[in-house]
Amino acid sequence: CIQFHGVRQETFYFNVYDSFSTLVYTTSNIMDLECVLNSNGWDGKHYKTGIDLPTDTYVYEMYFQDFEGWKHQESGQIMIIK
Repeated sequence: CIQFHGVRQETFYFNVYDSFSTLVYTTSNIMDLECVLNSNGWDGKHYKTGIDLPTDTYVYEMYFQDFEGWKHQESGQIMIIK
């Protein structure tokens, strides 16, 4: 999950790719990832099939604009460990 403040929600997107650069998760709804009592966030499942993804390192990219219009793009790694 992520915590956010000052994000124009209509400009948000979040993608996760596997080691073959295949898209395995995507959302443009920041509320899907909001940290609320551990009930939200990405659950490590493939966004189309709903199947648990294997242990691996995944790459995420996130884009949004803040309320002042500044554009932000971030990327990093997520590890799934079982």
